[in-house]
Amino acid sequence: GGRVRRRVGGVGPGGGAGGRWPRRPRGVGRREDKRQAGRGARGGGTAYGLAGIGTGTAAQVASSGVRAAGWSVAVIDHQPFGEAGALRGCDPKKMLISGAEAIDMARRMRGRGVTGELAISWSDLMAFKRTFTDPVPANHEQRYAEHGIDAFHGQARFTGQTTIEVDGPTLPARHVPLANGPRPMPPTF
Repeated sequence: GGRVRRRVGGVGPGGGAGGRWPRRPRGVGRREDKRQAGRGARGGGTAYGLAGIGTGTAAQVASSGVRAAGWSVAVIDHQPFGEAGALRGCDPKKMLISGAEAIDMARRMRGRGVTGELAISWSDLMAFKRTFTDPVPANHEQRYAEHGIDAFHGQARFTGQTTIEVDGPTLPARHVPLANGPRPMPPTF
């Protein structure tokens, strides 16, 4: 039928280990889809081959690979585009922790050749962190555009098995991977 088979071996085209992408499902990514590639539902109601919900690393890898295979692709996110790690997690945390570690190390070395008083200017440290995090959403959007992937900002809601509404417009799609990351669970106490 119209199911995508799993890729066998490795990471995929250009991603090492020589893996291959699955055969295209019947009617997906063929000549008629290639004419619509990058336009999808926006360009006249043609279904996207893939409309991914989420714009982090998993979504970017999947959508770029599928687009390279000739499918029409869209991505949808209601948050700023990019993975949580680059925007709110690992990367910003490392920027903030590095300032605290520098102060801690200097204090430990006091009397062992290190002199002077150090302090953290949180406003300066946060500004430094933002030099890394602020460009992430625009960079992701630019990458999607360069690959011919339509990007939609808004809350995605399934209106059928193969249709997604994004704050008004309805996007028909043959495949809809959910790559929207984990949602934190608030404590119950």
